[in-house]
Amino acid sequence: MKHDSNSLSQLSGIELRLSYQGPPVIEGLTIDLPIGQITVIVGPNGCGKSTLLRAFARVLIPDDGKVILHGEQIRNMPTRDVARELGLLPQNQRSPDSIVVKDLIRRGRYPHQRLFDQWSKKDQDAVNKALEITGLENFSERPVDELSGGQRQRVWIAMVLAQDTPIMLLDEPTTHLDMAHQIEILELLNKLSAEEKRTVVMVLHDINLAARYAANLVAMRDGSVICSGCPNEIVTSEMVQSVFNVQAVVISDPVTDSPLVIPHPRQKPSTQIG
Repeated sequence: MKHDSNSLSQLSGIELRLSYQGPPVIEGLTIDLPIGQITVIVGPNGCGKSTLLRAFARVLIPDDGKVILHGEQIRNMPTRDVARELGLLPQNQRSPDSIVVKDLIRRGRYPHQRLFDQWSKKDQDAVNKALEITGLENFSERPVDELSGGQRQRVWIAMVLAQDTPIMLLDEPTTHLDMAHQIEILELLNKLSAEEKRTVVMVLHDINLAARYAANLVAMRDGSVICSGCPNEIVTSEMVQSVFNVQAVVISDPVTDSPLVIPHPRQKPSTQIG
């Protein structure tokens, strides 16, 4: 499905305070996500990246502040309406025992099904397309729990693709994938954003992959946004030191001209013999 650029969804957070019934993980954070582009969130472990994504997906309700979708507070919207606009791939998904690949991917079509027409040709076409673009056609009848970690990750990505939403939220979508499949998935998301104007928001640990594929890069630390914008403008040695506490040289990637971060080696303590 090609999404009409005149009806693209705007997603933003205003003065968000997020916690897990304890001290705030994020407090006072305001962020507006570019429409129809790829936003990648980076930062050290525990800085609030996944927490922010969960709030955008309405999995986590803010203690204070608002998440806005289409100009409306997302917490006030019907669940099915949200699911038609926004697809989420969280970390560490667990599939039901013995479920086969095609049946798990079919679950992505739930928001589009009607009471008296539970499965349509459009639903089946979406599932078939998701199988094809993730390279899982030959695995459709295989139990998910018999697959490798990388294959299982591709099944979950396929389920989100089958949901066919204008906004896709992906928490570490390249986890468990080898280099070839990492590039394939990121190229696919890049194509969906460029050709269908989908808004893609994902968390990545690899800052070089983030800088290569992000139109908008958000760097977080300690629950705050340190900087955001075009990777070529914000990825500097000073930014890497500030966000990751790592000394690095930043050069231009010879293939893509995106920023390429080359960390300095950590100093090893000297050893004395005798």
